[in-house]
Amino acid sequence: MIAAFDRLSGTRIKTNIKTNNEEMTSGFGLIDSWNVIRHTDTGRMSEVRVNLSDWVFNAVLGKEVLTLHRDYFRLRKPLERRVYEIARKHCGKQDEWSISLEVLRKKCGSASTDKEFKRLVTTICAEDMEHSHMPDYAMSFDGQNVRFVNRQTMKTQLAHEKTVFPVLDPEAYHDARSVAPGYDVYYLQREWQNFWVESGKPELKNPGAAFVGFCKSRYQRNPNP
Repeated sequence: MIAAFDRLSGTRIKTNIKTNNEEMTSGFGLIDSWNVIRHTDTGRMSEVRVNLSDWVFNAVLGKEVLTLHRDYFRLRKPLERRVYEIARKHCGKQDEWSISLEVLRKKCGSASTDKEFKRLVTTICAEDMEHSHMPDYAMSFDGQNVRFVNRQTMKTQLAHEKTVFPVLDPEAYHDARSVAPGYDVYYLQREWQNFWVESGKPELKNPGAAFVGFCKSRYQRNPNP
């Protein structure tokens, strides 16, 4: 677990956002920090704390994180997991999707020879046809292309059952902390989202500026958190 947290905290992302004739380049990690707490007498783990980066947290709130079937973690072969990840991303909720064996090999980043990779994929497809062990998608292989057919196991959610909140860029959280020192910006974000919904969900040309303005107004009314 600790090694996994080290990898996540060491993973850095750089992106640029162009808006209103300005370009902002930001760098951030997947997680900001983590703590594993154990009892010294027994060595048993009692608590795990993970602080997500603003970017990841906002992606979760905006429902922009790709979900995985729980049976994904039961897949024993690394190639099976990688193939599922690719299918989940590219097939999604489509009825079916196909990809050539050559392109699939490149996307998997496999170091196997063409012949060996073909054998591995053939085995996975044969086992799936017999046991249906691959989550969400049934796999088949015709010698050149791998075909994924949606099993229709993913839960769909009607548009009126969920609220898609305005997306904030990482810089908005930084500015919010500056104009409202001492406040929990995520608490303020929830308040701002509720205010946005109660206001009739108006279209925002600059959600970040609107959020920062909300935080500034809140701080001016009550400087003490």
